[in-house]
Amino acid sequence: MKFDIAIIGAGIVGAACAFSLSNEGFKIVVVEANEIASGTTAAGMGHIVLMDDSEAQFALTNYSQNLWNVLAERLPKDCEYENCGTIWVAADEEEMREALRKKDYFESRGVRAEILDSKSLREAEPNLRESLIGGLLVPKDSVVYQLRATHFLLEKAKEFGTKVVTGRRVIEVSNDGVKFENDDSIAAEKIINAAGFWSKKLMPD
Repeated sequence: MKFDIAIIGAGIVGAACAFSLSNEGFKIVVVEANEIASGTTAAGMGHIVLMDDSEAQFALTNYSQNLWNVLAERLPKDCEYENCGTIWVAADEEEMREALRKKDYFESRGVRAEILDSKSLREAEPNLRESLIGGLLVPKDSVVYQLRATHFLLEKAKEFGTKVVTGRRVIEVSNDGVKFENDDSIAAEKIINAAGFWSKKLMPD
């Protein structure tokens, strides 16, 4: 059987790709060297946060948050999705200037942000040390229990026909598909490399 797309890696990225593409009618196979969500995803913190190091990064993280907010209505409780916000703390005037810059940046792009003084910072997070002079609250940020979310996305993808193969390490990617350690292979028209830490090792020279 030839698949439309082979996804290498059954972490949160691979699972999200399988979920989205299977909903669009593609024949998908997900191949994972170990267990589902056992690599980079397991080491993550599940923080769905806006970033502003570049316009591209902001656009990507903002788009990602919007997708998660739509998906949140379908997530089971054990995914622990919570729109809790993020506080960027400021220890001194230099860091407070950075918080003000972030506020202007986000708000100019339609994202609400709020400057906290030292008092309101301690009220929001009582366990922070008192010497902090303030911070920036970004209410839009969220967290999710990424291990359960990965399983949820893959289960939904399987309902649309996605095949999940675990315990098989891909050692080679070609125009024809993926090849495993024992020389077995899976044929696919397209490959998505979502292998986390190991992604670079699978890239052609």
